[in-house]
Amino acid sequence: MEEYEAMLATLDDSKPEHEAVLDKVDADFLRIFELADSIQLAFKDIGCGIRLKKKSQKENDVRDTGIGKSREANEN
Repeated sequence: MEEYEAMLATLDDSKPEHEAVLDKVDADFLRIFELADSIQLAFKDIGCGIRLKKKSQKENDVRDTGIGKSREANEN
């Protein structure tokens, strides 16, 4: 990213090279987002994160029903 910023700082807006640099930066960021989406889909396919969701949902249910509060009261 620093390389791109340095290149942009040295280029004048009227130069055609400026557009080339912007196109390169846009293409790189687009590729990064595509890879991030692919990684997210891959984790979904293998079920990663489902257990965490279920666990956090159970914790929320316990808090909502007050079961957790009664346990805390018994411990004190």
